[in-house]
Amino acid sequence: MNTEMTTLQITPDTREHQRCKATRKDGQACKAWANDSGLCVGHWAGAQPNRVKGGLNSSKSRRIERLLSPRLRNLLTLLEDAVNGVISEKVSPAQAQALSSLSNSLLRTYQVAEIELQLRALEGITRITPAKIKQLPPGRGKDDEADGID
Repeated sequence: MNTEMTTLQITPDTREHQRCKATRKDGQACKAWANDSGLCVGHWAGAQPNRVKGGLNSSKSRRIERLLSPRLRNLLTLLEDAVNGVISEKVSPAQAQALSSLSNSLLRTYQVAEIELQLRALEGITRITPAKIKQLPPGRGKDDEADGID
């Protein structure tokens, strides 16, 4: 039996983590970790193009705006113009209130239409049989052409 003991040599990482060499706007030393250039990502000049690109359309309002249909985007632009018009006193508050009321009605109509489309898709998936037609809510019948039920 071998009684020699083997020792595992653990060598420390020779590369020491260093802090960024730059100073912050307030004159204090930057406390972020440096990359190979000796600067952090925030101070490294090579990261500027990526920072600019990363910030584009990253705000919540821009992300939401991209999800809107073109018609709703146009409505959003119209409402923003109306708000700016009230602030600059080019649009009266009464006109803005009327526009707001009409916009709310239009948005509710869009919402109902979207729900109706989703309902029809679900009805198509579940393949409602004539026996289940009796369970449909009032106002929906077998003879409705638009509902896709045969």
